[in-house]
Amino acid sequence: MPQRKAQARGPRRWIEERGEGPSVRQLAKAIGMRSTASVTYHLANLERSGALIREGVSV
Repeated sequence: MPQRKAQARGPRRWIEERGEGPSVRQLAKAIGMRSTASVTYHLANLERSGALIREGVSV
């Protein structure tokens, strides 16, 4: 569970700094991942667990 909270901090920090959410590619680059598919997978897991709420996106 602590790891999920840490993963959710990336998008939160981005929103706080820029006022909008990152794209999957921007998020991947920011956290040092190469695969956007992996980022999408982790975002979906964070959503399912309730650690992240994405608006305007259908998964």
